[in-house]
Amino acid sequence: PFFSVVCSSWTCTMAECCTDATFLWGTLTSTAGFGSRAGHCTAVLNDQLFVVGGYTQANILSSATADVWTSRDALSWTRATTSAGFTARFWHSCVVLSSQLLMIGEIGSAAWRDRV
Repeated sequence: PFFSVVCSSWTCTMAECCTDATFLWGTLTSTAGFGSRAGHCTAVLNDQLFVVGGYTQANILSSATADVWTSRDALSWTRATTSAGFTARFWHSCVVLSSQLLMIGEIGSAAWRDRV
């Protein structure tokens, strides 16, 4: 699930919460659409969240994904594609550079890769 910072029972920005020593976390949604997954990357581009790749089951290699999910509010998610033009991957990083979403490194098909 995705989480939001909640300070004294009200949602706030991280800057506002950093003045308070107490952090309380609340679930935004437990049904994000993309299901349980790990080893994915998440980034923000053009006010939109992206969840890319990862794996969905204990058998990591057989459940690796090449999908991309997007959201503008972390509540409603849309599958942008199930096959984004790259091999299924996990344990990669995502960064935004010059208005582009870049993926760096990966594991896929039981091999470490050093691609960008």
